Amino acid sequence: MNRRQKMAVNASNVLVGAPDQLVTGAICDAPLGTKLPTHALDKINAAFEDSGYISEDGVSLSLKTSTETIRDWSAAGIRQILKEFTGTVKWTELEVSKKSLERAFGTDSVTTEAAGQDHGTRVSVAIGAQIPSPRSWVFKIKDGKKKVLLVVPNGQATISDDISFTSSDAATIGIELNCAPDERGKNIYIYTDDGVFSA
Repeated sequence: MNRRQKMAVNASNVLVGAPDQLVTGAICDAPLGTKLPTHALDKINAAFEDSGYISEDGVSLSLKTSTETIRDWSAAGIRQILKEFTGTVKWTELEVSKKSLERAFGTDSVTTEAAGQDHGTRVSVAIGAQIPSPRSWVFKIKDGKKKVLLVVPNGQATISDDISFTSSDAATIGIELNCAPDERGKNIYIYTDDGVFSA
């Protein structure tokens, strides 16, 4: 008798990852040490700030491992050991705002000046040989009633693509987030809630 447990297919488990946003954007960051959510329906700490619209390509999570094979005297592989693990998250900022520029170049590189009688709000970006400081990140995703929360306790953002200024398309800022391990040795957390509550 086949004792293997069979799992029925369930179309409701298929997820379409749309941004979970109303008046704020779906990608938020805060200083390291900010209290992090621990489930998909958790209220996000007010210290987390968003940067507005993200491009239609959404968010891409990439997990890569490098292993090494231990071999015995006969050269037979007997064990795999982990040599390297990297986790990255990529997305494209669709707004060229103070916040999106801070994500790309660091808060110390961006300054603002309030609008005056002879000029609008001014933003200055000083670009050089430095990268932004690490921050904590949350990515809010939904599919109908289903919720997904991607949490990166310690992520360092870098700009990942050229910024093009053309008359035929929006200027965008590509961001790549390198995810470092937290005190538990974990780089990324994924929390889900199917939205089906019990009676």
